[in-house]
Amino acid sequence: MKDGKNLKLVIDTEECGTNDIECGYREWTLSEVATKFPSNARGDTKGAFSGFTSSFKASASYGWTNDGKLNVKIHYVDWMSSVKLQFDFAKNQMTLQENYNSKASLLRFK
Repeated sequence: MKDGKNLKLVIDTEECGTNDIECGYREWTLSEVATKFPSNARGDTKGAFSGFTSSFKASASYGWTNDGKLNVKIHYVDWMSSVKLQFDFAKNQMTLQENYNSKASLLRFK
């Protein structure tokens, strides 16, 4: 959803639930993440954030490429994780790249 120059990215996953993250156009915008934990680099630490009493914060920015792809970068301010998303609407696909993983994931959407 686009609101003026800001874009609201709604992320819904089984692990983390639903999060609304505000993205600034060519500038960082700070949002509070509704869940208690961001993406976790180590799969063997599931539930590692269960003792935290405050939500995490995410800073996000977006921009467009010359060929019409949407690039979004999300950095979890209170944690080591960051995520790069690239939406290719012509091909109905999104590439997800996590900072701790050298392999990008390709997801298709309708």
